[in-house]
Order: sequence, then structure tokens, then C-alpha cells
Amino acid sequence: TEIYTLSLHDALPICFFNSILEGDYKSAVEIVRDKMLFARTCGDICHRPCELFSTENHVIPIKKLKHLVSSIDENFRDFSLPIKRTKDAVKKNKAVAIVGAGPAGLSAAYDLVQSGYDVTIFEKENKAGGMVTFAIPDFRMDKTGFDFEAMQLEEMGVKFHFNTSLGKETSLDKLSKEYDSVILAIGMSKSKALDLIDATIPTNKRTDALSFLKSFNLKEEILKPGSTVLVIGGGNSAMDAARSAKKLNALNKVIVSCIETESLMPAFAEEVKHAAAEGIEFIHDSFVERCSLEKSGEINIVLHSFDKKMFLQNLQCDYIIIAIGQTIEPSVIENLSKDDNLRVKSKNSFTGYKNIFVAGDISSGNNMSVIGAIASGKKAVVAVRKLLEDYKFSYEGEKALERLNTNPSPTLLLRKSGEDENLTIEIERYNLFQSCQKCNHCIDNFGCPAMVKENGKVQVDMSCCNLCGLCID
Repeated sequence: TEIYTLSLHDALPICFFNSILEGDYKSAVEIVRDKMLFARTCGDICHRPCELFSTENHVIPIKKLKHLVSSIDENFRDFSLPIKRTKDAVKKNKAVAIVGAGPAGLSAAYDLVQSGYDVTIFEKENKAGGMVTFAIPDFRMDKTGFDFEAMQLEEMGVKFHFNTSLGKETSLDKLSKEYDSVILAIGMSKSKALDLIDATIPTNKRTDALSFLKSFNLKEEILKPGSTVLVIGGGNSAMDAARSAKKLNALNKVIVSCIETESLMPAFAEEVKHAAAEGIEFIHDSFVERCSLEKSGEINIVLHSFDKKMFLQNLQCDYIIIAIGQTIEPSVIENLSKDDNLRVKSKNSFTGYKNIFVAGDISSGNNMSVIGAIASGKKAVVAVRKLLEDYKFSYEGEKALERLNTNPSPTLLLRKSGEDENLTIEIERYNLFQSCQKCNHCIDNFGCPAMVKENGKVQVDMSCCNLCGLCID
């Protein structure tokens, strides 16, 4: 007889799912928050690596269920349990500085403050969120929900210092001496450039994906309506930029050129699918061989095949968006390279500073996803605790974090298996409902005693209903 031992890692999703089946959505939210800060954000933008079961032809839509339970404001806005855990934690009398208020830094702060540490976050921008706040387009997620979740850390005792940049207002050397430990989670906020485009196309006709997405989120006028836009790149930033350009004006024609074939694109398959459904064109296995600006203001592009290095096609566009990846700001690179002994290492630490650890995009092996950033923040916390206290446990998500780079997304698996229809039907069984906007207008103004609210959803108590039809009207 085989005996299967259920680990905590396995048990939590089962408890989460059973709580939903029992209608206990508040407990479901708390189960998520037992492990991480971002219940609603993961319900919005997680790429669903936990839904990929390679040994079973079955998918439980955990992302969709997280969205369901976190969309009920009464439960979502109740942070009393994490706050209580923080107050009840045995104080370590140790102070940790975190540089960067993106999902990695915020997640590290969430774990540390509940473990009894004093935590201070330094952030170069004027608010928390990093790339989530400034680069992910608003139509993909609830930004107000993210802001609420992030700033609950203040209620838990975390101190924030905004408008504070590494290398300007503070330094690693200073933080290393003033704090018992430091987590560096600065992210990669500098877009990589294409020399050919920069040398040929004027700045009013070209931009990078991060700058474009930041302007899009700030509701700035970026493109003239009815423009043709070429997005160069095949990653998630390219998909976000392309979809944003299309949403600015339905008449905009958006074309994506990438060096990869469709199956090898680094973007999550789900995002590519959304982009194609919204009318965005793809030219795979292509790169810009030549470009020029015509007198008419149009940009002439010559595309070649990346594999065969031969002519592919000509096209004309009005704007170019470069989305070929990100790197660290040059000023930060300079700051980190002053000490020859200072190097990012695969074990999440720096040589030269025994009390500084890394998390987020700059950490080794991270795949630059939100869930990867959260995981790397938790991993850095384990390293800090091993240094500062008698903590003997390893990071329990190590193997899962490593697999983020190797597993296909669930959507890609479905397309490859050829069983989309059956699995889609299976998923729809769990698509319970989308909650209303919680305004209570129908309950307050109809005056109908049969209309009640349960788990954020307006329901009709049939024992009190006289079938007047007012609710239908």
C-alpha cells in the first residue's frame, strides 16, 4: 500500500478550494493571505503556473477562484488577521531595510514584519508598486486593489521612505551599516535600446515599452488616432504595449515583429492569445534590417527573416515601440560595480556584504513574473532569518520557483494537447460568478425584503418573494 504524505504546500490549496465549496469565502481569502500579501492582484495578473498539472488532464482554475473570493470587498478589505499576527509576533529587535517597493520587496516586508522584525522600505518613486504600478496597463488589473493591499503594510508597522534612490539619497554601504540586514529588490526599470532605431528614427516617432506604458497609465496623449504602430519584441512587455496601443484607439493598426516563432515567444501564451483576439497582427521570425523616415512622416521598415537572414517584407508605420527587454539603471550598475568583490550570486546574496540579499528581477533565475517576484522576496526573507536568528528551515518554494522558467503556461499546454474544448468545459464548471460592484443600490432603493446579500452577491430569498417582478424590471 502506498502512503501519501500531505505536505503543507499541498494542503493549503485543498483548504482554499474546500472553503470555497462550503461558501466560506472569507476563510479562502485568509488562506491566501497566510502565504502572501497580494490576493486580488494574483487573481488579476498571475500567469497561473500552479494550474499546470503535467500528469493529469485536469485543471482547477486557482487564479479565477482567487479573483472570485478577493472581489468581495467586505472580506478583501479586512486585514485584521495579518495585523493581529504582526502584533502577536515575538519581537526580534532586528531592523531590516528593503530597497524597492515592487512585489518582491513588498512581499519580503510582509513576511518579515509578521516574524517580528522592524522593516523599512526605500523606494525611488512616489508610491509603492514598481513595475506593477507603472508598467502593467490598468485594463489588466485593479490598481486601486493593489494599492490597498500594498499599503496595508503601513498598518502592520512597515515604514516607507518614498522618493529615495539608491546611489543618491542612500547607498548600500550606508544601509549595510545602519541595518542588521538589507534586501535589494530594485527591479529592472531601464528598457534595452535598438541602436539602428535610435540612430535613424526621431524621438517623437519612437519610444520604449516602459515609457509608453507609463504614459498610457497616466492617461497621456501618446499616439495620433488611426496610426500604424510597430512593436518590436515578443515578451510580456511587448504584448502589454501592443494591447495598450490598440485600446487607445480602435482605428490604430498594431503590428508585432519578433525574432521568435509563435511557439517560442517568451510572452505568456495567454497574453499572446488576448492580443491576437484584439486584432493585433504578428510577424514572427522577423527583425528590422533597415529603416528610414520618409518626407511624409511615415517610417519605412525592411523586415528580414531571423532564421534564414533573407528579405521578408516592407511595411510602413507611424510609430515604433521597442520592447526587447529591461536592464538595471546605469547609475545603479555603476554603484554596484564600485566594489570589485560585489557581485550578484545565485544564492541570493552579495559577496563583500554578508548581510545584503537580493530579490525580484535582479536575482538569479527569476523569470520576471509577478509570482516569481513574490517568491524571490520570500526566498530572500529565509536568507535574512538564517543570518539573524536560529532559523533552520530552507525556502519551501525553491523547486517551484526554479520550475517557473521551464514549464509552459496552462494555455500553451491546452493548445498543444489538442483538447481545448473538453478542458474549457471543465474549467467553466468552476466559473462561479463575477460579483457586482457592491453599491447596494438594488437592496437599499427597492425596499424588497426578499433581496439579501450573501458573500458579496445579491440573492433572492424565495421564502419571502411574492413574484412581483420588480427586481427583474
